[in-house]
Amino acid sequence: MIAGYILFGGLIATFVCVFVFLTIFIVRGARYRDRSEPEYSRLTWGNPLNALFIERVLTPEGLKFRSLLLKTLVAIWALVLVTGVVANWFG
Repeated sequence: MIAGYILFGGLIATFVCVFVFLTIFIVRGARYRDRSEPEYSRLTWGNPLNALFIERVLTPEGLKFRSLLLKTLVAIWALVLVTGVVANWFG
């Protein structure tokens, strides 16, 4: 039962994390993506969130931001895994 709560908490934390990061990316987008790229509109298909997946469109600060997002998600799921193992092993 506790493992289900831990998994559910991990899912909620993941959604919150992704929502916060995407909101920050949209609000501060000028810092994280380079609109002067000649093929920007074709590459992103008019959606600035697509720039998160195209390295040559991101600024160096945008690459660091994306790296922070991925590291945060890995940390969340590592914590969920460790907590789940400990709760099932000792609980």
